[in-house]
Amino acid sequence: MSTEDLQDESFIEDEQLQEDLISESDEPLDPRQAEFLKQYRVVSRIALCALATSIIGLLSVLDFSTFWLIAAVALIISWLAIYQVNTSDGSVVGKLPARVALVFSLVGLIGGYAWEEYSFYLRVPENHIPLKWSHLEPEDFGSRGGIPKRAGIADGKDVYIEGYVHPGVSGMGNIAQFVLVGDFDTCCYGGQPKAWDMIEVQLPENVTIQYNRERREIWGKLLVNQSRRIAVGTTGTVMGDEQLQGGYYQLVAVGIR
Repeated sequence: MSTEDLQDESFIEDEQLQEDLISESDEPLDPRQAEFLKQYRVVSRIALCALATSIIGLLSVLDFSTFWLIAAVALIISWLAIYQVNTSDGSVVGKLPARVALVFSLVGLIGGYAWEEYSFYLRVPENHIPLKWSHLEPEDFGSRGGIPKRAGIADGKDVYIEGYVHPGVSGMGNIAQFVLVGDFDTCCYGGQPKAWDMIEVQLPENVTIQYNRERREIWGKLLVNQSRRIAVGTTGTVMGDEQLQGGYYQLVAVGIR
């Protein structure tokens, strides 16, 4: 028998042995069989991807608004990795990195959200009502009209809110009047916000800002006004030549950062 025939026969025997071991995976394996199977195991790429993504998602503890989606994606991928390992009959390993990724993603989501809420209320000036953009949405979602109770209570009172400067401003520097929006996409890409998704801001005398995409903290007196008008401090929207129509809310600011 030639050397090539011996190699072919040896290869066939190895393949047959591997199939027999896999088919009998429910039975206890002796140490030699277990060592043989280890040579054919692979590390789950999904688990490694989940681990790398979850490490980035941990940054949501520092900046939840930017990194929460990455942490959420890592959570989904880590579940998929664990499922893959559990259903692989031992041919795929990587449960440990998948579990670590699961923990990291949960820390990023839960810890990031908790810190975001806590730090928000820490930034609220004394004797000011903290407002979220959800507090300004109409309670009647069928007609999308009317002023919600929370906003009605805050009418004429000092409030604190965070948001982005809408790009439809009159100039890029020394801006004293502008529209504040809560959504990053509306901030960056413009368009006409909904009447309850915008606040017309008037800064204090001798205080101006330059337009950018950074998040702003603003506090001052909130005024509720449903009359139709052109929004203060605007020229044309990013989507066309028409000026922004005013919304329900105006803010006479006393401070901004």
